[in-house]
Formats: sequence, C-alpha cells, structure tokens
Amino acid sequence: MARTFATVIDEAGVNADWKLLRETLASSLSAVDVPFKTPAIDDALSQPFSPEMVFTARDVLPALFRRSSATCQRESACPVASREGSAVEALLARMKAIDASLARAFAELPPDVDTAALQDALPALLERTSTGTDLSDHPLGTTLLAAAQAIDRRALHQTAAILRNLVSPAQLEALRAALIQRSPIPTPEALHKHVSGPLLAARQTPIGWLIIGGADDNVYRGPAALIIDLGGNDQYEVPAPARTHAVIDLAGDDHYRADEPGGLAGGILSASLVVDVAGDDHYRAQLVGQGAAVLGIGVLVDHEGHDRYRAGTLAQGAALFGIGMIEDSAGDDHYRAAKYAQGFGGPGGSGMLRDSAGDDQYHAGGVYPSSYGIDGHYQAFSQGVGMGSRGSAAGGVGVLEDLAGDDVYHGGNFTQGVGYYLGVGLLADATGADRYRGGRYSQGAGAHLGAGMLHEGAGNDSYTGRTAANQGAAWDLAVGKLLDCGGDDDHYAADLSLGAAAQHAVGALFDTEGVDTYITGAHALGVSGKRDYGDGRDGAGNLGVFLDAGGTIDGYPVDGHGKDDSTILRGQHGLFIDQ
Repeated sequence: MARTFATVIDEAGVNADWKLLRETLASSLSAVDVPFKTPAIDDALSQPFSPEMVFTARDVLPALFRRSSATCQRESACPVASREGSAVEALLARMKAIDASLARAFAELPPDVDTAALQDALPALLERTSTGTDLSDHPLGTTLLAAAQAIDRRALHQTAAILRNLVSPAQLEALRAALIQRSPIPTPEALHKHVSGPLLAARQTPIGWLIIGGADDNVYRGPAALIIDLGGNDQYEVPAPARTHAVIDLAGDDHYRADEPGGLAGGILSASLVVDVAGDDHYRAQLVGQGAAVLGIGVLVDHEGHDRYRAGTLAQGAALFGIGMIEDSAGDDHYRAAKYAQGFGGPGGSGMLRDSAGDDQYHAGGVYPSSYGIDGHYQAFSQGVGMGSRGSAAGGVGVLEDLAGDDVYHGGNFTQGVGYYLGVGLLADATGADRYRGGRYSQGAGAHLGAGMLHEGAGNDSYTGRTAANQGAAWDLAVGKLLDCGGDDDHYAADLSLGAAAQHAVGALFDTEGVDTYITGAHALGVSGKRDYGDGRDGAGNLGVFLDAGGTIDGYPVDGHGKDDSTILRGQHGLFIDQ
C-alpha cells in the first residue's frame, strides 16, 4: 500500500479530530462495567488501524492453538505408543487429565446450576441475546451469568487446549496399527441397547465407558467417555456427556446426529470432542453441537473428505460463556446453520470455524425473520461474529478462517466479520475467487462498542451487501473494516457502506490491488454520517475511510461519489481516496 493510514490522516488534516475520536472510543469502553471484556476488544477499539488494520485468528483465540506438555508438545514428553495396550491406556490417561482439568474449572460453580433446566431455557436465552435484551431479565439468566463468572476461565482454556490436541496424526496411526489385528469380542450386556456392530473392546473406566469398534459398520447410541472406531460407515447418535466425552473415528463415510442439546462435539457444562480422520461425512445437530459450547467446551476436528454440516442454533464453532471450535483440513465442504454459527463468540464465548482447503460453501440464516421487520430478510449472527448481551455481559470473539479455495459465503443480518456490544468478529479468507452475500451489518461491520473485520487475501472476489451497513461500516462507538489485498473485485453495497461510519464510529474499506467495480447508494465510499447520540461524547465525530490503492481504472457510480486517481474529503471526516 503506497500510503499508510497515518499518512492519509495527516494529509487530510484531521489528526486532532482523529485523536479525539480515539479517546472517545477508549473512554466509552472503560465506562462500561460488565464482565467478560477481552483484550481483543480493547485493542480493536483503541488501535483500529494498527498494525496494518489486521488481526489474525491466532491473535484473538490463542488458547485453541497452544500445545501444552500434556498434549505432547514434545515427542519425548509423550512418546507414540506402538503396543495396543499402551496406545489405548495413554489415550485414556489423557482423557482422565482432561476430566480432572475440567473439574478444576468448574470447582466454584454454584450448587443450583441445573443442566437440564439450562438446556430447556437456552432458546429463550439466545433469543434475548439476538434482540439486545438484558440476560438477567430471564429467570435463568441470572443463574447463567453467575455460573459463567464462577468458572475458572484459565483452567477452561487450558482444558480446551488439551482436548483440541488430544491425538496427533502420528498417534492416530499408532492407534490404528495397535488395534487393527484385534479380534471381536461379545458385546457386554449393558451395551446391547446402545451399540450394534462388532466391538474390539468395551469396559467401564472411572470416567465412563471405553468402547472400541472394528472396521465394519457400527451404530453408537449410548453414553461413553471414549469411543474409538477403526473404520466402516458408522452412525453416531450419542447423547450429551455427563462431563467428558470423545469420539475418534479413523475411516469411513460416517453420520453424526445430535438431536438433543450438547451432543457430539457440543459441551453444556461439559467437554466433548469428535475427531474424524477420513471419509465423506455428514453431521447434523439441532442446538449446541458440531464444535459448540455453553459453559463448557466443544471441539470437532475432521481431517479429510467432502463433508456436509447441517445445524440449527449455536453450532459449527460457536460458544456462549465457553469455547467452541470446528476444524476441517481438506475437501469441498458445505456448512449450513440457522443462527449463531460458523465462528460465533457470544457473551463470554470464543468460537471458531477453520477450514484449510477446498471449495467450500457457508450458509447461515433463512429461518429466523429479521428483527428489523423486512420481509425476506433473516437473522444469522454467523460467519465470524462476536456479540454481547447489552447490559449483562461483553461479547466474545468469533472467527471464521478459510485458508484456500473458491468459496461461497451466504448469510443474513450480522454476518461475515461483525462485532456487536464489546464483541470482536473476524472473517479471514486467505485466497481464491470468493463470493460474499450478506444482509444488514455484514462484511466487516461493527455496532454498539463492537469491532468487526473481513480480511480477504487474494483472488477476484464479489461482495454483495443488502439493506445497510456493509463492507467496512460502523455504528455507535464501533469499528468496521474490510481489507482486500488483491484481485479484480466487484462490490455491490447498500446504504452506509464501503468505508462509512455514524454515531462516533470508524468504518474503513482498503483495497490494495486490482481493477475493481463499486456499485452503491448515496451514503457510501468514505462517508461520515450522523453523530447525534449524546452520552458525553464531547463533540467527537466519525471517521469513514475508503482507499483503493491499486489497479488502473476502477468503476464507480455515475453520480460522482467516486472517481479514479482522486482524493475527496466529505463533510466531517469522510475520506475517499483512489490512487
């Protein structure tokens, strides 16, 4: 980029006003006294353009990437076992360590926390989050908040790191080699109703059943602490765990189904892991599944295959006062969910979806009508969204990270890198010709002390934003950013978009290379909008910045809102720059 943000501000002559706006953002953030504020929101609001206006998933969700000594950070600390008994016992020992670590995290929980009642109340509690209602107004909302504050969050994050790294690829191979020659055993009577198909081992342990299935087709329906399956096209309908649960499936085109909240990589006051090594798999969940959690941990890791993920609410890398993660390493995958999904960090939550390869499709919305009353538009709160409950709890961090492929992102309101009420949201796509379509607040947007960003690395991309607040837009003490680092891109945007801000906010779009086209309405392309909210903001304005730094001839609306090779200062601190 030929000109830095500091240079742009200096040339526009708005250094003093920019300083006042930054101070207003910082003081407004400090004045809000709610629990669960994260360092990520502090950084995003205090330094919205430093460094290079980019943060990564590793910055905002460090605990999910750390490998502790308990997870074999060094091979000498936990050598790969080659014998059958050693391999299984080593895995059981790590599961017991996870269970003990989770117990430490929950040691101070109030005695009146009822998991069943919490499950029943979740839809109503989540609806309050989507409408900005104080959680404490619900009878179980105060119980939920008290439980969340009683959890040892450091211990919870340590547990998540151990769970995420339970088995390395080398350990998976050792496990397969150790078990493949074992002969089937009679199924224990206690499992007759819960398991069908040949088993290689089954026994009770201090943390629950250990079940090992062979290479044929199996069906698993009952509770277990650890299920290991060597192959076959298997079906899993395992109920929510009492506290700690893991499934490790080494091969086959498998089906995972969770009809009740918190089953199969869904943790409600529990920790649950699914690792699928190979096969074209199908995953279905209704509420809190596929790498999701409420007051717990849910992790799903899929190594290979063209997979299909279908879910209702709070799924596919989503969390409320917990940690939820889904990682898919290969294949052309399809993700579909109704709401709070695909990298959603709700109040006190860290949620992430990470897909490493393939031409993937992400769909969110289409079920819950828009709270703005517009026919044909739907809520989504997905695809890299951090969202808090106003008056109750700060938003968490939500990240969707896609590392390769020509991908499609389709969402409703609040999608594709959005932060709401002290939440931080990021959608980061590294490369590929990608297509984005979102509703109100999408594609790098922030509202009410939130910060959101869409970071597109390379490729000829297409962005479509509907209704308002798209593609680097912010409202009310918030930050919204879209950074596109290369390619010939097409932008179709609505009102308050393409580097636009209102009510003492910062909105920015930076496009660094390519021949680009922009089609939009009047309040766009580097616009500073309304600033009539009060609350002691001491005259601070907005900052709306549009900067296109590459390409020979870009396309702009014919009404004169943009022009090649020009700098335009609009109103109070709206900056349009094409260079």
